[in-house]
Amino acid sequence: MQNLSYHCEILAPNITDPSIWTGSFSWDERRHAHLLRSAQQLRGRCYLADGAVRPEQLVPDGRFTTPDDERSWHFLVVANTNRVIGCVRYSLFDPRITRFNDLRASDLVQFADREWSRKLVAIVEADLALARSRGSLYAELGGWAIAEEYRGTKLALETVLASYAWGALVRNGCICSCTATVRHGSASILRRIGGRPLESTEGTLPLYWDPRYGCEMEMLRFDSQAVVPRYRRLVVEIQSQLKNRAALQAGGAASQEQFRESLLNLSRALEVGRGLVPALTNSHPAEVNLPNR
Repeated sequence: MQNLSYHCEILAPNITDPSIWTGSFSWDERRHAHLLRSAQQLRGRCYLADGAVRPEQLVPDGRFTTPDDERSWHFLVVANTNRVIGCVRYSLFDPRITRFNDLRASDLVQFADREWSRKLVAIVEADLALARSRGSLYAELGGWAIAEEYRGTKLALETVLASYAWGALVRNGCICSCTATVRHGSASILRRIGGRPLESTEGTLPLYWDPRYGCEMEMLRFDSQAVVPRYRRLVVEIQSQLKNRAALQAGGAASQEQFRESLLNLSRALEVGRGLVPALTNSHPAEVNLPNR
């Protein structure tokens, strides 16, 4: 995805379990805030132009924000002018402790009929169970936006395929769900690159009307272990680039110390497990020499 005029970035939330991400991390609160703000402004421009949001739903500087933004992962395409020209948001969940009501998808039942809602709950709970059985994680995708001048280009395709690449870099892979608009063909585009309708033994979950966006929507799922063959090489390329680029967290010294302490505790646990050192009876971690990050 690297290009003379743009590059990719991953924004990470401040997480307590760094082993979730198989790549590396860096910390820069100012840059993290700038890139997230630029992504929210891109969303605001795109969604307003598409009629998906109204002007009063944007904050004064034109951003479209959600409560999930600060606690989610973000894949960004950043122009050399430091302006975000493509973005996707990933809200990550541990399926061992997550149920349907913990997800944004649960909001849909407030305006859907009872039978549709029953099917949605059953399908999503089955995917959560599948993720648990694999030791994988579960994510809700959203916040897609591409700058108008890049729509229909390779960059737009790579931004969507980045979801596979990102999911493969999450510990043990990831099962994802998302909502997609039928208007403007968003749902059909996602289907072509591997998005699948939510299905059960009772059939495919039908389209639904979302009054928040004033259009028909479709629920789709992605599985990081099921890349469409024709796109596999491109996904591997994007994954390699993401793995070699540190995910950017907002936290400063405190987050770095928390990260280092997590590594110390992990190293200690591994040594105890191998019988190299005795287990401690108090809560203080052992002194372990690790290289500076």
